[in-house]
Amino acid sequence: MHIDTSSPCALGESVLRMLACLYVQMRNKLALRTPSLRPTPAEQMQTPVSAQEQEKERARLIEHKQISIRRMTMPIGSRETDCIG
Repeated sequence: MHIDTSSPCALGESVLRMLACLYVQMRNKLALRTPSLRPTPAEQMQTPVSAQEQEKERARLIEHKQISIRRMTMPIGSRETDCIG
């Protein structure tokens, strides 16, 4: 790992990158929610998945992407998350 100390901005960016990397590494080692019942994310990636489960997840992701695109193309002020007032 290298920390760039050439400027305060570079130092801050280097430290944030290191923290983000460390967080991801630690998160991937922890089990989600109930440690005794669930495997870690790394273990879950090794678990075989049926073709039906793959199709279900693929459809869910396609629907999520379409919803996200619709939200992004809505005029500002008409989105549910916009605050006016």
